[in-house]
Amino acid sequence: LLLAATVIIAGVIVAQHGEPDFVVLFFILALILGVTMTLPIGGADMPVVISLLNSFTGTAVAMAGFVIDNVVLIIAGALVGAGFRVTVTGRDATALAEVASRLGGSQRCRAVTMEVADGADVERAMAVAREGFGPIAVLVNNAGQAESAPFARTDVGLFDRMLAVNLGGVFHCSHAAMPDMLAAQWGRV
Repeated sequence: LLLAATVIIAGVIVAQHGEPDFVVLFFILALILGVTMTLPIGGADMPVVISLLNSFTGTAVAMAGFVIDNVVLIIAGALVGAGFRVTVTGRDATALAEVASRLGGSQRCRAVTMEVADGADVERAMAVAREGFGPIAVLVNNAGQAESAPFARTDVGLFDRMLAVNLGGVFHCSHAAMPDMLAAQWGRV
């Protein structure tokens, strides 16, 4: 009966919006899956239900990241949806705090400001990540910068800035996370 009601509600939503777009179809699918996946459990095993709903939260945030074109939301949402606790890093504390709050706050996602071109700052941020969630098992090197100029007008400063972020950042972050992965004999970069 509940599944039938869910399908009817989904039909009403599509009828009111006319041509169903991707977001509407996603929410309808989430509604149907949410009901059909939690109904058989019947509340007898609440941690399973909570875990299932947490994974849908991460997935929903990842999908929201696609809609608003936010790469950090996409990656962090997918990782939280897969059950990881995530520390997001970057330069903009306000944007990082928003991502962390969308993903469930400090229990599942933390925000730490960091400058990837500064090795000491990367070490500091990784220490904060370890304090919150333990050893680092997965590292996503996603920082990048793209200043450009015709080659004849590219000075050494521009060249050095691009290398510091795009190459140095990968080195500093990977170097800082590597000891945890080696100790665990598992990790992904």
